[in-house]
Amino acid sequence: MARGREARSQRTPPVNAPALAGLVLLALLLRVAYVSLANPMPLRSDASGYDAAARRLVATGSYAYPVGRDLWDEDVFREASWDIYLGRPANAFSMPGYAWFLAAIYRVGGATPGRLLSVRLAQAFLGALTVVWVFLIADSILGRRAAWAAAALQGLYPPGIWASGYLLTETLFTWLIGGQLAAMTWAARSGRVAAYALVGIATSAAFYVRPVAALLPLLNLVHDAVRLRFAGSPHVLPHGLVVRYATLGLAFVLLVAPWAARNQRRYGVLMPTTSAAALPIVQGRLIARGLPIPTGTIPQLADLSPFSYDDHAYAERTAARIAARIPPASPGEHVDAALRRLGMLSQALTSPFDFFSTPVPIASGWFAMQSALLALALLGLWRHRGDLKVVVLLGGVPVAFVVVHWLVSILWSRYLYPSMPMVLMLAGAGLVALAPLGGGRRRLVGRSHPY
Repeated sequence: MARGREARSQRTPPVNAPALAGLVLLALLLRVAYVSLANPMPLRSDASGYDAAARRLVATGSYAYPVGRDLWDEDVFREASWDIYLGRPANAFSMPGYAWFLAAIYRVGGATPGRLLSVRLAQAFLGALTVVWVFLIADSILGRRAAWAAAALQGLYPPGIWASGYLLTETLFTWLIGGQLAAMTWAARSGRVAAYALVGIATSAAFYVRPVAALLPLLNLVHDAVRLRFAGSPHVLPHGLVVRYATLGLAFVLLVAPWAARNQRRYGVLMPTTSAAALPIVQGRLIARGLPIPTGTIPQLADLSPFSYDDHAYAERTAARIAARIPPASPGEHVDAALRRLGMLSQALTSPFDFFSTPVPIASGWFAMQSALLALALLGLWRHRGDLKVVVLLGGVPVAFVVVHWLVSILWSRYLYPSMPMVLMLAGAGLVALAPLGGGRRRLVGRSHPY
């Protein structure tokens, strides 16, 4: 205990702010150069839907993701259907966070043809700011040298550069997950009620983009439960712990309640996520079995007219009808499904994120890059295996993403990409572990900043 108090009393040298600012500026310049000079990704598929939803928000103040084949043409929102789309009722087919982000940019800069470059530049800025999250979190629990290595990896990681050019949730969600993990790390280190309140706030912000974010505070609970198990009687739950998690939950519920209440009024049922939540589950069952996905489960190809354009009724009944037609799986088919998921997971982990989650060949530089980063991350995790915060928080976030999407059977690089900053932090620790003089073993604690 004396050694622990002595270690906590230490203070690291102050951060070299000009060096960190220079690294962030380099990351920003790389992203701005890419979105300014590279051929932009066409506004197709989900990107076209988010853009239409954001423009509707600006025009009418109501949120609805475009659903229905009469609104789409060759996977692009059909501008000729704009008036029909505006006449449709508000829906909750997708989470509104990213559309809100786009709408804020459009409201400032206008929904002109130049709006897409404005979004890409804003995402370039968020991508550069993610470097700051990576540095602060890694500096807090991995050490200064690992923090610099992780921040450099995050700034230079190629998919992080080109992701800024996609009108997809990845860049915003990755930045929000970084803020969420920073708050979670502060809570784990300090135990302050304010830190747990901040976790609730950060979680709600990320939840509005992708609901999977709501599961991540469970890692804080695991961390605190394990620490409590070894600190005292496992049968006694300290009053302070109850207050912390009650505060976290209250902050989250209060901020998510408006969305749930709005959906309650719209659909007459409690709906804190999306009206289409049943569809990805049944799609995943089909994917795992190697069965074709009916076109009616895809929003761009759906027909909502038999459901009076009630997207929730459409999603629930369609999912139930398809699930009833899926033949029972034999033991061998269960094994085949697990192997298929494993193949999808290996491809997702070794293929850099792109718009279509395209698997890359094993004999390619991209495969080698991803494999090397994963190997370094495992090395970093092993070297810090005795640190509960590193194992549970940094190691737990990628595992949580994998487990959720494994269960849903939708394992593509697009869905796992937001956990890459945590992989890169651990890879930074792995690089330091390989450095001469054993620098990876030495780690100062008692940081002067709250993370």
